[in-house]
Amino acid sequence: MRFRWICEAGLALESAGPPKLKSYAMRHTFASFAIAAGVNLSYLSRLLGSSVEQVDATYGHMLPESEDYLRGLLDDFDATPLDAAADL
Repeated sequence: MRFRWICEAGLALESAGPPKLKSYAMRHTFASFAIAAGVNLSYLSRLLGSSVEQVDATYGHMLPESEDYLRGLLDDFDATPLDAAADL
């Protein structure tokens, strides 16, 4: 039942006529794009049905440098006016 959507997606793609891709290739592309877009690893692991550790081991090399990324987030937050920060 868990992989039913993969079978249905495969049938839809087959009838649409694009080149054949294995479901793992589609999963890998989705995960890669999600990481590039900034999706949280914890959330991505739930979407993929894998552990955070497994997602990190597979895609961790694609993550932005942790310290630089965190510093940028904190700098952006620090630059946010107090009224806007209260809404977060």
